[in-house]
Formats: sequence, C-alpha cells, structure tokens
Amino acid sequence: MTVTYDYLKGKIKGNRQLKAQLLKLKQQREQVKNLVDIQNAYEWITKNNFVNENGIPMEFEDRSFLIAPLTDESPILAVIKCSQIGFSTISIFKSAFHNIKYGHNIIYTLPTDSDANEFAKAKTNLIIENNQSIKQTMIDNSLHTKSFRTLDGSNVGFWFMKGTYGQSAAIMQTADILIKDEFDRSNPSVLNQYKSRIKASSYKREWEFSNPSFPLFGVDATWEMSDQKHYFYKCPKCNHWSYITYEQESFDRGNTHHVDKERKEYVCGSCREILDRRQAKKQWVRKFTDTEDISGYWISQMMAPWISASELIRDEKLMLPDVFANFDLGRPYASNSNSLDPSNIIKNIVYDEYGYVEKAPGKYRVMGVDQGGTIDNPKFYCVSGTEEGINKIICLHGEEALHNFIKMNNINYVTIDNAPYPEIAVRLVKAFPGRIYRCVFDYKDERKNVFEVDYKTRIINVHRTRIFDRVVDDYIVGGRKVYIDGMDRNLSAMDSGSESLCKHWTAQRKVGGSGERPEDRERNKHIKLDKQGNVRPIWVAEGHDHYSLADIYCAVSQLLAKRLVEVDN
Repeated sequence: MTVTYDYLKGKIKGNRQLKAQLLKLKQQREQVKNLVDIQNAYEWITKNNFVNENGIPMEFEDRSFLIAPLTDESPILAVIKCSQIGFSTISIFKSAFHNIKYGHNIIYTLPTDSDANEFAKAKTNLIIENNQSIKQTMIDNSLHTKSFRTLDGSNVGFWFMKGTYGQSAAIMQTADILIKDEFDRSNPSVLNQYKSRIKASSYKREWEFSNPSFPLFGVDATWEMSDQKHYFYKCPKCNHWSYITYEQESFDRGNTHHVDKERKEYVCGSCREILDRRQAKKQWVRKFTDTEDISGYWISQMMAPWISASELIRDEKLMLPDVFANFDLGRPYASNSNSLDPSNIIKNIVYDEYGYVEKAPGKYRVMGVDQGGTIDNPKFYCVSGTEEGINKIICLHGEEALHNFIKMNNINYVTIDNAPYPEIAVRLVKAFPGRIYRCVFDYKDERKNVFEVDYKTRIINVHRTRIFDRVVDDYIVGGRKVYIDGMDRNLSAMDSGSESLCKHWTAQRKVGGSGERPEDRERNKHIKLDKQGNVRPIWVAEGHDHYSLADIYCAVSQLLAKRLVEVDN
C-alpha cells in the first residue's frame, strides 16, 4: 500500500514515527508545489535560500547581471565573460533546476577530463551536499554522472559531465541541453559529436560560455551572431545611460562609462562624475533586435562592484595583454602589433642563475620547416624545440639531411610548408607516419579554431593572420621562450649576407590593420579585401623570411603538442 499524506494524518495521534514520516511527506509536497509554481532557476534559488559550494548564501544584489542569463531559455545562449564572477556556479543550479523540474538530460562539457573531475569535486558535489532539498532528489551521484528524480516522481533527469580532451567515453543517450563551459579551450570536433546528441530533443538548447580568446573564435564567433546584450547603468547625476568599458569608447548614445586612470575611479561617460555601480539603475540592453535564436551577454569585471578601478589598473600593469583582455575585461584579444623587433626575440632567452641558457623543458619535441632552394637542391630552414619554447635554429641541405635530423632528434611533431615543392612534403609524410603535417595557409574567418587537420592527407589548414598575430604577441609579451644562446648566429646575426631568425622576422610586416581603405590598393599591392569588401589584415614579407616562417610552423607543431599535454594531464 502506498503511504500518503492524508493516510498518515488520520493515524498520527501519539505516534512519533508517524509524525516524522508526516513531516517528511509534508516537506516533499511543499517542494513539489513550490517547484510547480516556480518559473525559473532564479526564483528556485532565492525561494529555497540555496548556498554555494562554500556554504555562503547565493546573493544577487551585487550580481544582478547574472539574473537574466540564469533565467534565459533561448535556443542558443552565448556568454563572453570575465573570470571570478560566479557564472559556473549559477550554471550548476540552472542545470539541477532543469533536471528536477523538467527531467531534462544534460551534457556538461569542460576542456579536459581532469577539468571535469575537479569541477565535480570542488563545485558540483559541494553545492549538492550543502543544499539538502537538491540532495534529496538525487538518485545517482557518481563523479561524472548524476541523476535526479523530478519532484512529482514521474521522470528522471540525467547530468553527464565530460571533458573534450581525454578518455571520456562517448555518450549514447540523447540529451536535451548541451552546456559548453570554457568553450574557447575545448575540442570543437568533440563538441560537434556531443551536439548530435540533442538533435532528437523537442527542447534542444545549447549554452556556451567562456573567457574569450581571439576575435571571431570560439564563443566570440557565436556572440557576434547574437543580439549582443550590454549591461547599461544610469548615471544618478546626469541620467546618462551607458555600459562600462575600461578605456572610454563612443557608441550611438554618446561616450561609455569607463575607468578614469588618474582618479582611479569608475566615471560617467557624460558628466565625468564618479559612478556608484551599486546605487545606479541598471538593465540589459540588446544591441540588435532582429536576432531571436541566439541570446548573447557580455560580462566584465567592470560590472562587479566588489572589484575596484584600482584593481583593474594594477592588473593591466601586471598581466599579459591577452590575459588582461580575456580574463578581466571579458573581451577577445586582437593584436595591434604590425612588426616584430629583434629585441623582442632576444629578451625571451631563458638564463639560469649562473648566466647559462637553460635547457628547454617540455615533454614533446617539435619542429617547423620552411622549404627553400630548388627541387634538385632543396634547403630546409628549421626551428625546433618543445611545446614550451624553441631551442635550435638550423638550415639543412637535402632531404637526407632533414630525415636524419628528425630521426636523430626523435622529433614528435613536424609542420612543413606544402609549397613550393609539395612532393617533398608528401615524401616526408610517408617516411614518418603520424608525425608530419603539411601546412597550407588560409583566411577562413568562419573557422573557430586557428587550424584544422585533415588526417587522411596530413594537411593542416592554418589561419595565416591569426597564427602570425599569436606568435608575434607571444614574443612581445614574453610568452614565447627561447632556449638558445644570444650569440648563436642563426638566432641573432644581422650583418649583410647573414640569415637568422631575427633578421628574417624584420622582413615581415602587417598591412591592412592601420586604417587602410579599399581604394588604397592602387598604391599598395599587398592590401587584400575580405568577402564583404573590407580591408583584411595580413602579414607580408619584404625580403628573405624563411626562418620566420619556420618559426610559425614550429608554433603550429607546439599547438598540436599542447593538445597531447592536456590529454596526458
């Protein structure tokens, strides 16, 4: 016989055990009633006084900007965001809400298996443990799979946590929601496989959020197709409505609120008075109103009232430019560098405390090769190293010398240009199965990754401007380490007739990124246009450039090796 609330109520007199059962059933009935009445995860969190993984009550006074994405049920949700504002925490609650209220199945992805493990242990499991009304509905509580019974008992919602790099087993069940946490650092091919698991769902939702990386890559590519919501603040002094930027910017309503670096304050873009972010009225405003399917939000640390202007100013000084843009400002990083000075290469040489060049750390040996010479007498300009930096620059004469170098140094990944002699690259691929990639440059802006690989032909298509920008910026900000003596002529020679990495980099310059117009092509043959007729930023060579190209190919090999490092970890 099923024990009901009304049955127990009639038998309760003088029976403590029945009283306890009655109280439990009453609480469960209230939970069912409450969840039926509740329309979204925000109401669910606030009415139940839920706490986070640290046992601290969830609050939305300072985090009012999280309410809209928490309640947003658009088909596709794209959030470019800064770090440390609690977005992953609200995503856990939103996921559990869909499990328990609707019985939805969810695939929650993170870049690697180890990321998924840590996320489950350090956040998800603690949140469930700290909130008993959620825990009471749980059926399965393994590290990577959790399931919750809906409060009316009619269904079960599963939650699968998966990495995109690693040994995660494929999910055979269908799902209703695909959540892509740290989207920009995830494996796009694996995400596409997971996406196929929600095709059969009538609900079918995708939520992607990440610290952005590069323009039109990862979450920024989806954001660009969205309605692009900005969080507007109304100045209490002059009533000027604007979102907040780090540097002052202009938009269709005037100037943005921004950080005044001299006063170390957030100020109004109109009256220049100090902006009290807690007291100001605020709301999300859509930039585009004709986009219905993709809902986009930009969240920065300027929106967090507990982070002062002084902190951001200090971070800008201490952080690498791309890290500051991605993790503090929540914006993709675009290079402003149009050339690479040799000093920015030499400054990255790593010395030990005795003044000797350190040995390059790293697990995998990598190399980039640029072809020169003739088909009968080829020359191969090589830059090699590990996934952590470069440690050798050499010019090899003939295919036999190149093959011997790869064998003797046990190179794991080699990227070689596919021109001008593709037959040489093909022979190299056959000689070293699984280790050689033939590089072909393109300007495929719609591709989210910097590169994509055809494993059948071993051709790797690489976005030329993006990879050049990345390598140049890495040298400038100190991220591209050099484990070669500064007196090595292949590294630093600049005299007439010499060939070196530094000298060949001076031949490279970027055009199309300094305000050039389409009509300027008559005076500058290097200017190229994209499909929309806009000037495309590209890197061009005005002299010998073999070693600089080999450096670029080496960087591609390093990106391939770093994927393996993530899998190993």
